[in-house]
This record gives sequence, C-alpha cells and structure tokens, in this order.
Amino acid sequence: MPEDKTEKQRAKQQRTAQALRQRLGKIPADSSARSQTQRQVRKTIIETLRRGTQTVPAIAESTGLPSHQVLWHLMAMKKYGRLVEGQQRDDYYEYALSAEEEKSK
Repeated sequence: MPEDKTEKQRAKQQRTAQALRQRLGKIPADSSARSQTQRQVRKTIIETLRRGTQTVPAIAESTGLPSHQVLWHLMAMKKYGRLVEGQQRDDYYEYALSAEEEKSK
C-alpha cells in the first residue's frame, strides 16, 4: 500500500511540474547552466568530504574554490541535511557528510 501512495505522489508531482512548464515556458539557459554548475561544485565538495571531516579552508584548498564560495555551498548543504557541523578546530568548524549522505555513495 505505501508503494501505491508513493507512486501517486510522484505522478502528482510530475503533473504539477508539467503544468508549470506549460504555463511558464522553458527554463532560461542561464538558470539551467547555473544549476548545473552548482551541482558540479557540490559533487566536488561531497567527494572531498568522503575522505573525512574538513574545515572550509581545507575544502577550498582541495577543490580549488574560493573559501566564500565553499562556505556558501556548505551552508546550503547543511540546510538540507546533506552534511553536519562538527567540532571547532582553530577558528573553523569541521564539516562532515550526514549519515544519509554517506549511505548514498
């Protein structure tokens, strides 16, 4: 029974998405490109955190991204439960993948 409900929810979400696409039109290319870039950056950060907990400067050094950009992505990922904030090391907190994110390897 729960599977039927999940399938019904997915079907409803798909209908809603289709209706929005018809009403609003195609997604602008710049928005699509920005989303793709953000996904790639977050994937890089996740790959870095799979090696263990790290601070913002360590992640920035490992990924080659500026610290402010790393912090922005970390906060977004934390908001959605993809990572957790750990102990403070020097002036920076350590970040690690959440248990759910670790499972989704």
